[in-house]
Amino acid sequence: MHDGLAVEYAPGRIAAADLAATPAMRARLVCPLLPDGSTPATLTAAWIYTGWWPPSRLKRLCAAHPTSRHHCVVYRAQLEEEYSRELGGFTVPTTARTAFDLLAIEEPGVAVECVIRLLRSGLNPEDLLLHSKRERRRRGGPFARKAAKALKTYIEETK
Repeated sequence: MHDGLAVEYAPGRIAAADLAATPAMRARLVCPLLPDGSTPATLTAAWIYTGWWPPSRLKRLCAAHPTSRHHCVVYRAQLEEEYSRELGGFTVPTTARTAFDLLAIEEPGVAVECVIRLLRSGLNPEDLLLHSKRERRRRGGPFARKAAKALKTYIEETK
């Protein structure tokens, strides 16, 4: 926080910046705080990959869970194995799933800024486009698909 020596990784939880230097380290910090059986989602998953939190948003935990209505659960879903990976000993959504969730759920300006940061952290635009085609019936899916197509086109045109 002050001078970059510490980071707030959850509301009221602070760690030395050195303990949050990599995605695996950030996963180890936040995943144990989530409800049992849930996985990080949207802004929390993006923070795990990028270490960045939108300055316009209060820090909070965001999770996905198949049945829980816990206050930090932003949507109810079972994270399928093909959309997840292990990071720091915990299951987290892939960067493509994280980007799609952001575009489908979060306010567009925040979502796009997070997705750009995910691109810098290894998100493949083709993976995002493929993921968006698989989630045809999902709420927010049409916007997420349009954004994924536009992003891929923009990247191809500016190479």
